[in-house]
Amino acid sequence: FLAATWFTRYISVGSVAATLVLPPVAWATGSTLAVVASACAAATLIVFRHRSNLMRVKIGTERRVGARV
Repeated sequence: FLAATWFTRYISVGSVAATLVLPPVAWATGSTLAVVASACAAATLIVFRHRSNLMRVKIGTERRVGARV
């Protein structure tokens, strides 16, 4: 989260990046199948909920961290 947010200055990009990392990390650390499946479900939901933010990032209208209003 911090690295993606730091480099892009978009909170939504950091949130989605952290979300996409969670399932593989859960699997790599030997978590149970239920935990990995829950991480995948949560990641899917979070990415779905951020789709409008990601579209604004794509077209350049999303506010960046530290940007003046």
